[in-house]
Amino acid sequence: MKSQISRIVSFFTAPVFPRRAISIEAQQVAVAAVGRKRGAIAVTHAAIQPLPTGLIEPRFTELNIKDKDRVSHAVAQALEKAGLKRERRWSLAIPRKATRTFIVHLDDAPASNRDRMEMLEWKVERLLEVALSDLTAAFQRLQSTNGQERYLAVVASNEVVASYEAVLASLNITAGFVLPAHLAEAAWLQLWPTERDALLFAAEPDHLTVIFMRQGDFLSLRSVELVGESLADEIHRTLVYYLDKLAPHGLPQLDTILLIGSLLNVNQVVASCRDLFPMEQQPTVRTLRDERLSHEISWETVAGAAGLAAMGL
Repeated sequence: MKSQISRIVSFFTAPVFPRRAISIEAQQVAVAAVGRKRGAIAVTHAAIQPLPTGLIEPRFTELNIKDKDRVSHAVAQALEKAGLKRERRWSLAIPRKATRTFIVHLDDAPASNRDRMEMLEWKVERLLEVALSDLTAAFQRLQSTNGQERYLAVVASNEVVASYEAVLASLNITAGFVLPAHLAEAAWLQLWPTERDALLFAAEPDHLTVIFMRQGDFLSLRSVELVGESLADEIHRTLVYYLDKLAPHGLPQLDTILLIGSLLNVNQVVASCRDLFPMEQQPTVRTLRDERLSHEISWETVAGAAGLAAMGL
C-alpha cells in the first residue's frame, strides 16, 4: 500500500477508468456498461445474478465472502448475460458495510502535506480504533466550511478489499478502481448537476444511508441503523435536520432527493416534503425504478454499477 492511499478513491480525482462496473452486494452481483445517446447517459449492457443468502455477509473487520468460487461463478454468469465476458478492465463497487465513510475536519491548517496526511491518518485511527497499517484508506479534500479544512475519508480493511479483488482475479479481471456501493450510487447526484443541494436516501432492510451534496460536493453523510426505527420517521427527521442545520441561512435550497431501494416509499417522502418545505421550494423526489432496461431489470437494480461506470463518461 502506498502512503495508505490506494484503489479506493474519491471519484472527484479518479483517473480515467472503464465505462463498465461490477457491483458485488450481499444479495446479488450487478454489472453495467454505459455510454451516451443524444447527450444523455444510457446503460448499454446490464445484468444481475442473485446470490444465495449468507454467501456474502458484509463486515468491516471480518472477511465477507464465504465461498470465493461461488461468487466468482455468479460474476461470470452476470457477465455472460450482459454480453461482456470478454472485457478485462472493470471498476468495482463493494458493499457499504464493508467500508467506513465519513467527513474529517481539521481545525488548523497543517504546515505541510505530510503533516496533513499524518493528522488525517491519526484521526482515522482514533475514530475507528484500528491500526491504519491494516487499512486501505483514501482522503479527498472537500470545500472548507467555517475556516475548517474538510476531507472525505473512505476506509476498508486490506484483507476485505483483497478478497473482493480475488473474486475478479480468478476470472482474469483487474479491478482498477474500487468504491463503496453508496458512493457509487451517490454518483447519480453528480450526473444530474445542480447549483443547489441534493440528497440521497439509500435503504437496506436494516439500514439507511443519507448523503447530502452541495454544488457537487459532499456536505454531510451518515449511516443509520433502523433497529426499532420507522424508515418514514427517520426520513422525516433527516429533512428536519436539513432545515435546522444545513439549509444556508435557514433558507432551504434542496433541489433533488434521490431514492434507491425498494423499501423507500415515494409518496411518503413527498408527503414529508409538503409538510416541511414551502410550496414554492418543494424538492423533486426521484427514483430510478421507472427506467427499464429489460423486462426484469430496472436502472435501480444496477444503480451502483451503472453510477460507477458512468463516472468514466
